Amino acid sequence: MAVFVPETTTERAKSLIRQEGAEVFVHGASWHEANERALKPVDADTAFIHPFDDPILWTGHATMIDEVVRAGAAFDAVVLSVGRGGLLFGVADRLARNGLQDIPIIAAETDARRLCQPR
Repeated sequence: MAVFVPETTTERAKSLIRQEGAEVFVHGASWHEANERALKPVDADTAFIHPFDDPILWTGHATMIDEVVRAGAAFDAVVLSVGRGGLLFGVADRLARNGLQDIPIIAAETDARRLCQPR
């Protein structure tokens, strides 16, 4: 198994990926560049598992809503930190499946440009 990550990936993250048995390839300054490189060897005999844009992943993220509903907790909104959308899609889907489609979702994304500026 090969996992492609951008240069910004921490050593800890790369180490954890390796612990799962994957070979880590570092390519490019951004996720998009690493993803483009990851797609190059894909052919009819190769599986490409997208890191966030896949219903299988959304289903995994969605289980947290099921857990809250099973626990009987009442809530007025769901607040998420989002990046590429997988968590958001999963939460929205599972709210709807639990009859909670009217619960607002508040999503916020970090601005990496601000995080990297000196103080």
